[in-house]
Amino acid sequence: MASSFNYLSTSVDVSSVSFDAISKYMQVLLLRNFATGTWVFSKGAMQSVKGCVLASPSLPDDRGQTDQDYVHHWIRDAAICIPEALDNPVFMARNICEDYTMFSALCQENAERASRFALACFHIDGTVRDWTSQTDGPAHRILSLLAIEDRLSLQALATARSIIEKDTRYLLSAYKEQTHNLWEETAGFSFYARSVQRKAFLSLIGRADELGLSPYTNDMWAAAEWLGSQMATHQGTYDGQQYYASITGPNGKPVDGRGATLNVDVVMSVVYGSTSCADPVLLSTAALVREAFVQGDRRYRINDADRALPRSRGPMIGRYPEDTYDGNQSDAGPDAGHPWALTTCNFAELYFMLAAKLKSSPGAVIVNATTQKFFAQVGVSDPADPDIAAKLIDAGDRMLEAVIYHSDRLQLSEQFDRDNGYECSVSDLSWSYAAFRSAVRAREAAVGDFPSRHG
Repeated sequence: MASSFNYLSTSVDVSSVSFDAISKYMQVLLLRNFATGTWVFSKGAMQSVKGCVLASPSLPDDRGQTDQDYVHHWIRDAAICIPEALDNPVFMARNICEDYTMFSALCQENAERASRFALACFHIDGTVRDWTSQTDGPAHRILSLLAIEDRLSLQALATARSIIEKDTRYLLSAYKEQTHNLWEETAGFSFYARSVQRKAFLSLIGRADELGLSPYTNDMWAAAEWLGSQMATHQGTYDGQQYYASITGPNGKPVDGRGATLNVDVVMSVVYGSTSCADPVLLSTAALVREAFVQGDRRYRINDADRALPRSRGPMIGRYPEDTYDGNQSDAGPDAGHPWALTTCNFAELYFMLAAKLKSSPGAVIVNATTQKFFAQVGVSDPADPDIAAKLIDAGDRMLEAVIYHSDRLQLSEQFDRDNGYECSVSDLSWSYAAFRSAVRAREAAVGDFPSRHG
Protein backbone atom coordinates (compact mmCIF):
# COMPACT_ATOMS: atom_id res chain seq x y z
CA MET A 1 0.00 0.00 0.00
CA ALA A 2 1.46 3.34 -1.00
CA SER A 3 2.10 5.71 1.85
CA SER A 4 1.38 8.89 -0.14
CA PHE A 5 -1.85 10.66 0.71
CA ASN A 6 -4.73 9.58 -1.52
CA TYR A 7 -8.07 10.44 -0.01
CA LEU A 8 -10.60 7.66 -0.52
CA SER A 9 -13.88 8.30 -2.27
CA THR A 10 -16.48 5.54 -2.52
CA SER A 11 -19.89 5.12 -4.08
CA VAL A 12 -21.59 5.37 -0.68
CA ASP A 13 -23.29 8.74 -0.14
CA VAL A 14 -23.27 9.10 3.63
CA SER A 15 -25.60 12.11 3.54
CA SER A 16 -28.56 9.89 2.74
CA VAL A 17 -27.69 6.53 4.22
CA SER A 18 -30.05 4.53 6.39
CA PHE A 19 -28.11 3.09 9.30
CA ASP A 20 -30.82 0.47 9.76
CA ALA A 21 -30.64 -0.69 6.14
CA ILE A 22 -26.85 -0.85 6.22
CA SER A 23 -26.96 -2.77 9.48
CA LYS A 24 -29.21 -5.38 7.89
CA TYR A 25 -26.82 -5.72 4.97
CA MET A 26 -23.83 -6.03 7.29
CA GLN A 27 -25.61 -8.86 9.07
CA VAL A 28 -25.60 -10.81 5.81
CA LEU A 29 -21.87 -10.12 5.43
CA LEU A 30 -21.35 -11.29 9.01
CA LEU A 31 -23.26 -14.51 8.46
CA ARG A 32 -20.91 -15.48 5.65
CA ASN A 33 -18.35 -16.21 8.40
CA PHE A 34 -20.61 -18.67 10.24
CA ALA A 35 -19.92 -22.33 9.49
CA THR A 36 -22.94 -24.58 9.01
CA GLY A 37 -23.46 -28.16 7.93
CA THR A 38 -23.41 -27.09 4.26
CA TRP A 39 -21.39 -23.83 4.42
CA VAL A 40 -18.03 -25.42 5.22
CA PHE A 41 -14.62 -23.74 5.49
CA SER A 42 -11.43 -25.60 4.63
CA LYS A 43 -7.83 -24.89 5.60
CA GLY A 44 -5.43 -27.52 4.37
CA ALA A 45 -6.84 -30.87 5.39
CA MET A 46 -8.95 -29.31 8.15
CA GLN A 47 -12.65 -28.58 7.72
CA SER A 48 -14.89 -26.46 9.90
CA VAL A 49 -17.46 -27.90 12.29
CA LYS A 50 -20.87 -26.21 12.20
CA GLY A 51 -21.18 -23.51 14.83
CA CYS A 52 -17.65 -22.22 14.28
CA VAL A 53 -17.50 -18.45 13.74
CA LEU A 54 -14.51 -17.28 11.73
CA ALA A 55 -12.84 -14.14 12.99
CA SER A 56 -12.13 -13.40 9.32
CA PRO A 57 -11.69 -15.44 6.16
CA SER A 58 -8.21 -13.93 5.66
CA LEU A 59 -5.09 -16.05 5.37
CA PRO A 60 -1.48 -14.84 4.99
CA ASP A 61 -0.91 -12.86 1.79
CA ASP A 62 -4.64 -12.30 1.34
CA ARG A 63 -4.79 -9.65 -1.40
CA GLY A 64 -1.28 -8.61 -0.35
CA GLN A 65 -2.72 -6.85 2.73
CA THR A 66 -1.90 -9.19 5.59
CA ASP A 67 0.45 -11.88 6.80
CA GLN A 68 -2.02 -12.94 9.48
CA ASP A 69 -4.16 -16.08 9.72
CA TYR A 70 -7.58 -15.23 11.14
CA VAL A 71 -9.32 -18.42 10.00
CA HIS A 72 -9.90 -19.43 13.61
CA HIS A 73 -12.66 -19.30 16.20
CA TRP A 74 -12.02 -16.81 19.01
CA ILE A 75 -14.24 -17.34 22.06
CA ARG A 76 -14.70 -13.60 22.63
CA ASP A 77 -15.30 -12.64 19.01
CA ALA A 78 -17.82 -15.40 18.43
CA ALA A 79 -19.73 -14.59 21.61
CA ILE A 80 -19.97 -10.93 20.59
CA CYS A 81 -21.11 -11.82 17.06
CA ILE A 82 -23.80 -14.40 17.85
CA PRO A 83 -26.41 -11.94 19.25
CA GLU A 84 -26.07 -9.87 16.06
CA ALA A 85 -27.23 -12.81 13.89
CA LEU A 86 -30.65 -13.44 15.37
CA ASP A 87 -33.18 -11.26 13.53
CA ASN A 88 -32.50 -12.12 9.90
CA PRO A 89 -35.71 -13.29 8.13
CA VAL A 90 -33.82 -15.58 5.75
CA PHE A 91 -31.40 -17.44 8.00
CA MET A 92 -32.65 -19.85 10.63
CA ALA A 93 -31.62 -18.20 13.89
CA ARG A 94 -32.48 -21.32 15.87
CA ASN A 95 -30.08 -23.42 13.81
CA ILE A 96 -27.34 -20.82 14.20
CA CYS A 97 -27.83 -20.72 17.97
CA GLU A 98 -27.92 -24.49 18.36
CA ASP A 99 -24.82 -24.96 16.19
CA TYR A 100 -22.96 -22.30 18.18
CA THR A 101 -23.98 -23.92 21.47
CA MET A 102 -22.76 -27.36 20.45
CA PHE A 103 -19.50 -25.98 19.02
CA SER A 104 -18.96 -24.04 22.26
CA ALA A 105 -19.36 -27.29 24.19
CA LEU A 106 -16.77 -28.93 21.92
CA CYS A 107 -14.28 -26.12 22.47
CA GLN A 108 -14.87 -26.13 26.20
CA GLU A 109 -14.38 -29.89 26.39
CA ASN A 110 -11.15 -29.75 24.38
CA ALA A 111 -9.84 -26.86 26.48
CA GLU A 112 -10.60 -28.77 29.69
CA ARG A 113 -8.81 -31.82 28.36
CA ALA A 114 -5.76 -29.69 27.57
CA SER A 115 -5.91 -27.97 30.99
CA ARG A 116 -6.36 -24.63 29.18
CA PHE A 117 -9.91 -23.73 30.21
CA ALA A 118 -9.65 -20.03 29.30
CA LEU A 119 -7.93 -20.64 25.98
CA ALA A 120 -8.95 -17.76 23.72
CA CYS A 121 -8.68 -19.27 20.24
CA PHE A 122 -9.48 -22.61 18.57
CA HIS A 123 -9.03 -24.20 15.18
CA ILE A 124 -12.09 -24.33 12.93
CA ASP A 125 -12.71 -27.97 13.89
CA GLY A 126 -12.83 -27.08 17.60
CA THR A 127 -9.38 -28.42 18.50
CA VAL A 128 -7.09 -26.34 20.68
CA ARG A 129 -4.68 -23.87 19.16
CA ASP A 130 -1.40 -22.79 20.71
CA TRP A 131 -2.62 -19.43 21.95
CA THR A 132 -3.03 -17.26 25.04
CA SER A 133 -5.57 -17.72 27.81
CA GLN A 134 -7.92 -14.81 28.50
CA THR A 135 -10.38 -14.92 31.36
CA ASP A 136 -12.91 -12.59 29.75
CA GLY A 137 -13.65 -15.38 27.25
CA PRO A 138 -15.75 -17.61 29.54
CA ALA A 139 -17.62 -14.50 30.73
CA HIS A 140 -18.40 -13.50 27.15
CA ARG A 141 -19.56 -17.04 26.42
CA ILE A 142 -21.92 -16.98 29.41
CA LEU A 143 -23.45 -13.71 28.22
CA SER A 144 -23.90 -14.99 24.67
CA LEU A 145 -25.63 -18.18 25.81
CA LEU A 146 -27.96 -16.24 28.10
CA ALA A 147 -28.88 -14.07 25.09
CA ILE A 148 -29.94 -17.05 22.92
CA GLU A 149 -31.50 -19.41 25.48
CA ASP A 150 -35.05 -18.82 24.24
CA ARG A 151 -34.04 -20.02 20.76
CA LEU A 152 -32.64 -23.39 21.86
CA SER A 153 -34.25 -26.82 21.83
CA LEU A 154 -34.45 -28.63 25.15
CA GLN A 155 -31.37 -30.67 24.29
CA ALA A 156 -29.32 -27.64 23.28
CA LEU A 157 -30.61 -25.72 26.31
CA ALA A 158 -29.31 -28.47 28.59
CA THR A 159 -25.94 -28.21 26.86
CA ALA A 160 -25.94 -24.44 27.26
CA ARG A 161 -26.71 -24.75 30.97
CA SER A 162 -23.82 -27.19 31.36
CA ILE A 163 -21.44 -24.79 29.59
CA ILE A 164 -22.60 -21.91 31.78
CA GLU A 165 -22.18 -23.92 34.97
CA LYS A 166 -18.61 -24.90 34.04
CA ASP A 167 -17.74 -21.35 32.98
CA THR A 168 -19.16 -20.01 36.25
CA ARG A 169 -17.15 -22.42 38.35
CA TYR A 170 -14.03 -21.52 36.41
CA LEU A 171 -14.54 -17.76 36.75
CA LEU A 172 -15.09 -18.10 40.48
CA SER A 173 -11.64 -19.69 40.67
CA ALA A 174 -9.93 -17.24 38.31
CA TYR A 175 -11.47 -13.77 38.61
CA LYS A 176 -8.82 -12.53 41.05
CA GLU A 177 -5.97 -13.58 38.77
CA GLN A 178 -4.09 -11.68 36.06
CA THR A 179 -4.87 -12.37 32.43
CA HIS A 180 -3.88 -11.38 28.92
CA ASN A 181 -5.70 -8.28 27.82
CA LEU A 182 -8.26 -7.84 25.07
CA TRP A 183 -5.57 -7.35 22.41
CA GLU A 184 -3.56 -10.38 23.59
CA GLU A 185 -0.45 -8.26 24.03
CA THR A 186 0.00 -7.61 27.75
CA ALA A 187 -0.62 -9.57 30.94
CA GLY A 188 -1.88 -8.00 34.11
CA PHE A 189 -5.09 -7.11 35.88
CA SER A 190 -7.31 -6.05 32.98
CA PHE A 191 -10.00 -3.41 33.45
CA TYR A 192 -11.90 -4.80 30.47
CA ALA A 193 -11.77 -8.41 31.70
CA ARG A 194 -12.91 -7.37 35.16
CA SER A 195 -15.83 -5.42 33.73
CA VAL A 196 -17.01 -8.30 31.52
CA GLN A 197 -16.62 -10.85 34.32
CA ARG A 198 -18.63 -8.62 36.64
CA LYS A 199 -21.40 -8.30 34.04
CA ALA A 200 -21.51 -12.09 33.70
CA PHE A 201 -21.84 -12.60 37.44
CA LEU A 202 -24.51 -9.91 37.78
CA SER A 203 -26.45 -11.44 34.87
CA LEU A 204 -26.36 -14.87 36.49
CA ILE A 205 -27.27 -13.90 40.05
CA GLY A 206 -30.88 -12.97 39.32
CA ARG A 207 -31.44 -16.29 37.55
CA ALA A 208 -29.32 -18.54 39.76
CA ASP A 209 -32.19 -20.82 40.81
CA GLU A 210 -33.49 -21.21 37.26
CA LEU A 211 -30.00 -21.95 35.92
CA GLY A 212 -29.13 -24.42 38.66
CA LEU A 213 -26.49 -22.07 40.08
CA SER A 214 -28.02 -21.35 43.48
CA PRO A 215 -25.08 -23.01 45.31
CA TYR A 216 -22.86 -20.30 43.82
CA THR A 217 -25.06 -17.27 44.53
CA ASN A 218 -23.16 -15.94 47.53
CA ASP A 219 -19.82 -16.47 45.82
CA MET A 220 -21.05 -14.66 42.71
CA TRP A 221 -22.24 -11.71 44.79
CA ALA A 222 -18.86 -11.55 46.50
CA ALA A 223 -17.06 -11.78 43.17
CA ALA A 224 -19.15 -9.00 41.60
CA GLU A 225 -18.55 -6.72 44.58
CA TRP A 226 -14.82 -7.45 44.61
CA LEU A 227 -14.46 -6.85 40.87
CA GLY A 228 -16.27 -3.52 41.20
CA SER A 229 -13.95 -2.43 43.98
CA GLN A 230 -10.88 -3.53 42.03
CA MET A 231 -11.96 -1.66 38.89
CA ALA A 232 -11.76 1.49 41.00
CA THR A 233 -8.06 0.78 41.64
CA HIS A 234 -7.38 1.35 37.93
CA GLN A 235 -7.86 5.10 38.37
CA GLY A 236 -4.83 7.20 37.56
CA THR A 237 -3.69 10.57 36.22
CA TYR A 238 -0.97 9.69 33.71
CA ASP A 239 -2.29 12.10 31.06
CA GLY A 240 -5.37 13.19 32.94
CA GLN A 241 -8.10 11.57 34.98
CA GLN A 242 -8.49 8.07 33.54
CA TYR A 243 -8.75 4.34 34.07
CA TYR A 244 -5.58 2.44 33.31
CA ALA A 245 -6.33 -0.47 31.00
CA SER A 246 -4.03 -2.93 32.77
CA ILE A 247 -2.30 -2.73 36.13
CA THR A 248 0.16 -4.91 37.96
CA GLY A 249 -1.19 -4.76 41.47
CA PRO A 250 -3.66 -3.27 43.92
CA ASN A 251 -1.77 0.04 44.03
CA GLY A 252 -2.89 0.78 40.48
CA LYS A 253 0.55 0.85 38.87
CA PRO A 254 0.04 0.53 35.10
CA VAL A 255 1.65 -2.22 33.08
CA ASP A 256 4.45 -0.87 30.89
CA GLY A 257 3.84 -0.37 27.18
CA ARG A 258 1.34 -1.69 24.63
CA GLY A 259 -1.41 0.75 25.52
CA ALA A 260 -1.80 -0.42 29.10
CA THR A 261 -2.05 3.19 30.25
CA LEU A 262 -4.38 4.70 27.65
CA ASN A 263 -6.40 2.14 25.70
CA VAL A 264 -9.75 2.06 23.96
CA ASP A 265 -10.58 -1.28 25.58
CA VAL A 266 -11.59 0.72 28.67
CA VAL A 267 -14.24 2.47 26.54
CA MET A 268 -15.27 -0.88 25.07
CA SER A 269 -15.99 -2.17 28.57
CA VAL A 270 -19.10 0.03 28.54
CA VAL A 271 -20.43 -1.83 25.48
CA TYR A 272 -19.52 -5.36 26.58
CA GLY A 273 -19.07 -5.12 30.33
CA SER A 274 -20.63 -3.62 33.45
CA THR A 275 -18.96 -0.19 33.26
CA SER A 276 -21.47 2.65 33.40
CA CYS A 277 -21.60 4.93 30.37
CA ALA A 278 -22.11 7.84 32.78
CA ASP A 279 -19.04 7.10 34.93
CA PRO A 280 -17.14 10.44 35.00
CA VAL A 281 -13.69 8.80 34.99
CA LEU A 282 -14.74 6.58 32.09
CA LEU A 283 -15.84 9.66 30.13
CA SER A 284 -12.57 11.40 30.92
CA THR A 285 -10.71 8.31 29.68
CA ALA A 286 -12.76 8.31 26.49
CA ALA A 287 -11.92 11.96 25.91
CA LEU A 288 -8.21 11.22 26.20
CA VAL A 289 -8.50 8.28 23.82
CA ARG A 290 -10.31 10.39 21.20
CA GLU A 291 -7.86 13.26 21.64
CA ALA A 292 -4.90 10.94 21.03
CA PHE A 293 -6.10 10.16 17.50
CA VAL A 294 -6.97 13.71 16.42
CA GLN A 295 -4.16 15.77 17.96
CA GLY A 296 -0.39 15.62 18.28
CA ASP A 297 2.22 13.53 16.53
CA ARG A 298 0.25 10.29 16.73
CA ARG A 299 -2.93 11.59 15.17
CA TYR A 300 -4.37 9.92 12.08
CA ARG A 301 -4.10 12.05 8.94
CA ILE A 302 -7.34 10.61 7.66
CA ASN A 303 -9.12 12.22 10.61
CA ASP A 304 -7.68 15.60 9.56
CA ALA A 305 -9.12 15.13 6.07
CA ASP A 306 -12.50 13.93 7.33
CA ARG A 307 -12.75 16.86 9.71
CA ALA A 308 -12.17 19.34 6.86
CA LEU A 309 -15.21 18.18 4.86
CA PRO A 310 -18.34 20.42 4.61
CA ARG A 311 -20.00 18.00 7.04
CA SER A 312 -17.15 16.61 9.05
CA ARG A 313 -17.17 12.92 9.84
CA GLY A 314 -15.30 10.79 12.33
CA PRO A 315 -12.93 10.76 13.99
CA MET A 316 -11.98 7.14 13.55
CA ILE A 317 -10.49 5.51 16.62
CA GLY A 318 -7.57 3.13 17.03
CA ARG A 319 -6.61 0.81 19.86
CA TYR A 320 -4.02 2.96 21.65
CA PRO A 321 -1.61 5.74 20.62
CA GLU A 322 1.57 3.64 20.56
CA ASP A 323 0.04 0.83 18.50
CA THR A 324 2.29 -0.66 15.79
CA TYR A 325 0.14 -3.57 14.61
CA ASP A 326 -0.89 -3.02 10.99
CA GLY A 327 -2.01 -6.53 10.03
CA ASN A 328 1.06 -7.03 7.89
CA GLN A 329 4.06 -6.99 10.16
CA SER A 330 6.45 -8.62 7.70
CA ASP A 331 6.30 -5.70 5.25
CA ALA A 332 9.39 -3.63 4.59
CA GLY A 333 8.07 -0.32 5.87
CA PRO A 334 7.73 0.85 9.46
CA ASP A 335 4.83 -0.74 11.27
CA ALA A 336 2.18 1.67 12.48
CA GLY A 337 -1.22 1.14 14.01
CA HIS A 338 -4.35 2.31 12.25
CA PRO A 339 -7.96 3.11 13.16
CA TRP A 340 -10.20 0.07 13.51
CA ALA A 341 -13.82 -0.24 12.42
CA LEU A 342 -14.89 -2.03 15.60
CA THR A 343 -13.26 0.44 18.00
CA THR A 344 -14.80 3.36 16.12
CA CYS A 345 -18.25 1.74 16.24
CA ASN A 346 -17.87 0.92 19.94
CA PHE A 347 -16.91 4.53 20.64
CA ALA A 348 -19.97 5.71 18.71
CA GLU A 349 -22.07 3.35 20.80
CA LEU A 350 -20.82 5.05 23.96
CA TYR A 351 -22.29 8.32 22.66
CA PHE A 352 -25.61 6.65 21.89
CA MET A 353 -25.76 4.88 25.25
CA LEU A 354 -25.04 8.13 27.06
CA ALA A 355 -27.76 9.95 25.10
CA ALA A 356 -30.26 7.26 26.07
CA LYS A 357 -29.12 7.50 29.68
CA LEU A 358 -29.63 11.24 29.61
CA LYS A 359 -33.20 10.77 28.42
CA SER A 360 -34.09 8.17 31.05
CA SER A 361 -32.08 9.54 33.99
CA PRO A 362 -31.01 13.15 33.35
CA GLY A 363 -29.32 13.47 36.74
CA ALA A 364 -27.03 10.52 36.06
CA VAL A 365 -25.09 12.41 33.37
CA ILE A 366 -22.89 15.11 34.84
CA VAL A 367 -20.92 17.83 33.06
CA ASN A 368 -18.17 18.84 35.48
CA ALA A 369 -14.41 19.33 35.64
CA THR A 370 -13.76 15.61 35.12
CA THR A 371 -16.08 15.24 32.11
CA GLN A 372 -15.59 18.72 30.65
CA LYS A 373 -13.19 17.59 27.88
CA PHE A 374 -15.47 14.73 26.85
CA PHE A 375 -18.49 16.98 26.40
CA ALA A 376 -16.46 19.78 24.79
CA GLN A 377 -15.46 17.32 22.07
CA VAL A 378 -19.12 17.03 21.02
CA GLY A 379 -19.82 20.76 21.29
CA VAL A 380 -21.20 20.96 24.83
CA SER A 381 -19.79 23.64 27.14
CA ASP A 382 -22.82 24.46 29.26
CA PRO A 383 -24.21 21.82 31.66
CA ALA A 384 -27.66 23.31 31.03
CA ASP A 385 -27.41 22.88 27.26
CA PRO A 386 -30.81 21.43 26.22
CA ASP A 387 -29.26 19.76 23.17
CA ILE A 388 -26.70 17.53 24.91
CA ALA A 389 -28.43 14.30 23.90
CA ALA A 390 -28.85 15.44 20.30
CA LYS A 391 -25.19 16.43 20.13
CA LEU A 392 -24.12 13.06 21.50
CA ILE A 393 -26.20 11.27 18.86
CA ASP A 394 -24.73 13.48 16.16
CA ALA A 395 -21.20 12.69 17.37
CA GLY A 396 -21.92 8.98 17.15
CA ASP A 397 -23.48 9.45 13.70
CA ARG A 398 -20.32 11.10 12.40
CA MET A 399 -18.22 8.16 13.53
CA LEU A 400 -20.52 5.65 11.84
CA GLU A 401 -20.53 7.82 8.71
CA ALA A 402 -16.73 7.61 8.60
CA VAL A 403 -16.85 3.81 8.86
CA ILE A 404 -19.41 3.65 6.04
CA TYR A 405 -17.57 6.13 3.84
CA HIS A 406 -14.21 4.38 4.11
CA SER A 407 -15.65 0.88 3.75
CA ASP A 408 -15.20 -1.12 0.58
CA ARG A 409 -18.84 -0.86 -0.56
CA LEU A 410 -19.93 -1.63 3.02
CA GLN A 411 -17.54 -4.56 3.48
CA LEU A 412 -15.39 -3.98 6.56
CA SER A 413 -11.83 -5.07 7.14
CA GLU A 414 -10.13 -4.88 10.51
CA GLN A 415 -8.42 -1.52 9.98
CA PHE A 416 -8.39 1.62 7.82
CA ASP A 417 -5.11 3.12 6.66
CA ARG A 418 -4.26 6.01 8.95
CA ASP A 419 -3.09 8.18 6.02
CA ASN A 420 -5.41 7.49 3.09
CA GLY A 421 -8.47 5.80 4.61
CA TYR A 422 -8.31 2.66 2.51
CA GLU A 423 -9.16 -0.60 4.23
CA CYS A 424 -6.20 -2.67 5.35
CA SER A 425 -5.28 -5.71 7.43
CA VAL A 426 -7.58 -8.75 7.37
CA SER A 427 -10.79 -8.56 5.34
CA ASP A 428 -14.40 -9.07 6.40
CA LEU A 429 -13.72 -9.05 10.13
CA SER A 430 -16.76 -10.53 11.88
CA TRP A 431 -16.40 -8.28 14.89
CA SER A 432 -16.42 -5.16 12.67
CA TYR A 433 -19.89 -6.06 11.39
CA ALA A 434 -21.13 -6.99 14.87
CA ALA A 435 -19.87 -3.72 16.34
CA PHE A 436 -21.62 -1.68 13.66
CA ARG A 437 -24.90 -3.51 14.27
CA SER A 438 -24.59 -3.12 18.03
CA ALA A 439 -23.99 0.62 17.66
CA VAL A 440 -27.04 1.01 15.40
CA ARG A 441 -29.24 -0.79 17.93
CA ALA A 442 -27.97 1.53 20.66
CA ARG A 443 -28.67 4.48 18.39
CA GLU A 444 -32.26 3.35 17.86
CA ALA A 445 -32.72 3.27 21.64
CA ALA A 446 -31.26 6.76 21.96
CA VAL A 447 -32.96 8.60 19.11
CA GLY A 448 -36.51 8.42 20.43
CA ASP A 449 -38.21 11.76 19.76
CA PHE A 450 -35.01 13.51 18.72
CA PRO A 451 -34.85 14.54 15.05
CA SER A 452 -32.47 12.44 13.00
CA ARG A 453 -30.67 12.87 9.72
CA HIS A 454 -30.88 9.15 9.05
CA GLY A 455 -33.46 6.44 8.71
